[in-house]
Amino acid sequence: MANFFEKRDRNVIPNWRSFEKTVALGELSNPKKSQKINRITFSLEEYIKDWENNQTPCHAGDLISAAISNSQVEIREVLEAANFIIHSGDSTIIQKQLAKKLLNCEQEIINKTLYTLDDFIERPNQYFIYTSINNCKKRISENPHNFINYIELSRLYSIIGEKDKSIKKMEQALFLNKNNRFALRSASRLYAHFQELDKAHDILRKNYLMKYDPWLLSCEISMSRLRGITSKHIKAGLDILSSKNFHPFSISELASCIGTVEFYNGSMKSSKKLFRQSLVSPNDNSLAQAKWITSENPLFDLDINTLNLENNYEALTIESYYSKDWSSTVKYAERWFLDMPFTSRPAWLGNTVASSLLDNQELSIKFCKAALVSHPNDPLFSNNIAYSLALLNRTEEALEYINKAHKTVDSRINTCIKATKGLIYFRKGFWDIGKMYYLESIQEAIDSGNKKLSWIAILNLAREQMALRSTNKEEIFNLISKVPDGEPEIDLLKQKIEELYRRRL
Repeated sequence: MANFFEKRDRNVIPNWRSFEKTVALGELSNPKKSQKINRITFSLEEYIKDWENNQTPCHAGDLISAAISNSQVEIREVLEAANFIIHSGDSTIIQKQLAKKLLNCEQEIINKTLYTLDDFIERPNQYFIYTSINNCKKRISENPHNFINYIELSRLYSIIGEKDKSIKKMEQALFLNKNNRFALRSASRLYAHFQELDKAHDILRKNYLMKYDPWLLSCEISMSRLRGITSKHIKAGLDILSSKNFHPFSISELASCIGTVEFYNGSMKSSKKLFRQSLVSPNDNSLAQAKWITSENPLFDLDINTLNLENNYEALTIESYYSKDWSSTVKYAERWFLDMPFTSRPAWLGNTVASSLLDNQELSIKFCKAALVSHPNDPLFSNNIAYSLALLNRTEEALEYINKAHKTVDSRINTCIKATKGLIYFRKGFWDIGKMYYLESIQEAIDSGNKKLSWIAILNLAREQMALRSTNKEEIFNLISKVPDGEPEIDLLKQKIEELYRRRL
């Protein structure tokens, strides 16, 4: 039995992308309308010397990356390096885009992915990941003081599930520069990704910049909520929101995260006001949060198509899902995953919709295999692959994957694994063994109080038994009629069984 996507809480934690893309999306610009925040000035002297001694696109790229990250873009050598990159035939596309961004000419954001789900599954070690890792290591060897390269290497390691290496590179980046917005937000997201919430929170709340930079303050408030505590800095955040000294884009996430806190505190009027403020000039993160809140609760009307926003794949996925546009849901879930392939949530939703609502088991398998690149030991993705393979009657392959889905302390996972074994044995013709596994999983779900899981197991067993000639189909039909409606996956599964029942009659 597949474990379906669960509608759990969403928090406004930072999205983590490459430095170049983060710059292109405007998330590293000066947050205030006029004056700069009080920050430690990061010296570019080493980068400038390296650029002057090595007139190459690589060294020029390192210099302008450091300059943008530290708001020092008006230095003569930085401008010379940017011009050099634009006119050099050896510069990469990403380097030229970054240089154009710095010089305020022709701002372009790559909104199309450079690869597909198939590429990510079949060729991760040929170009998209491992080649990028090797290139990043080369840049570090040429300039070991550029903290941005360590952050990118950390992100790449997280994509292939190398937790220890990913954390080590992030720690090296923080050692080189612990007072930088990009470094702090990236590190916080990394630690949260690996469930080290204390670290994710500590690096923010212990940094003095957090009180002045709305991008960091919003992250601290969200991390506090993720830990189940109330941030001590919500009042400081409200003061920033009411000061009118900041650009609406720079306070979008801050308004969104405090709006979320107010929503769950029951202050609907205040929450609605804050979310509307977050949507004056949103980024993809604050837009997705607003769409998620309004999809679950009609706080206010929100049509995301009226906002011309780049990279808003998550919001489009959420909107498509709640609109029951399943084809669009899997399309946007794929783009969302490819935008941030270290996170499992888009793959999880894509897997559920493809398997249960579109009956596209091949696509469902692709989502799960893609997620296993960054989560190689996740038993639920292996379980869901086995489930889809069994539905395709590829039982030997299904057995291989279900054997990889090891037992855990999570009873929900063990229940799903047991039910999937039931399906596999039904499809292999061992009906008694299959029924035994199903009944055990149903009882476990009931004992744990997970009604939805028990209903899904009952429906899966009913479908398999309905296909047998020797069973009492009317008794089975009466059983499934007691399963309540309301969940799209359950409703469609019931509908399929009812159609099968009518055909058998």
